[in-house]
Amino acid sequence: MTDLNLTPFEEGIAMTKVFDDSYYTAFFSWAFEPPPIAKPATEVVAVRINPPGQFPEVFVGDVLVPVIGTSAAGWLSTAGAGWCRFVGDREVLDTIATTCNAGQKLLLEDYPSYEAALRRHRIRADDIEIGGLPVLILDSGLRAVRLADISLLDVRAAIYSDLNNQRPVFGADMEGAPRTNTAAPGHLDAELWWFWSRNWTG
Repeated sequence: MTDLNLTPFEEGIAMTKVFDDSYYTAFFSWAFEPPPIAKPATEVVAVRINPPGQFPEVFVGDVLVPVIGTSAAGWLSTAGAGWCRFVGDREVLDTIATTCNAGQKLLLEDYPSYEAALRRHRIRADDIEIGGLPVLILDSGLRAVRLADISLLDVRAAIYSDLNNQRPVFGADMEGAPRTNTAAPGHLDAELWWFWSRNWTG
């Protein structure tokens, strides 16, 4: 189960904005999905930190979009512009993350909207892309990704290094044993790629 790591929200701050579906889509992308680390990202640096109870915003091109959640590697899940990557100072990224936490609490407090969005997320079709890679169905029936499709050299080098050195980087199975790749050569089980790309720290 995902730990949403929500900080306590300051009492007395009323929700002054009704959040549309794009906020909840971005929230669940942040909470449950890996960012598209396998391909070049839209990079952002200009940020506006808003008062408590409002989400921070970044400029994607000339448009300000709300940031709903962040990853340790600087990926931002935004309402309306999908994933982008923050390339500014680490201290600013930490401030963005802290400000997001307060806004996330507001999303959870609007329980009917949260529940409806969670239901939509749960009934959606299987992912056709994970971590920036298209999901393939191999002859064996296994859902997998093709490692050659990773266009960022540092990401490709890192996953090959972990595979070649047989590092336990894909979590554990129900019995606690490290999970290993069973996909055909040049491919990686889609579930393992999900786990690895979600935990990628750059």
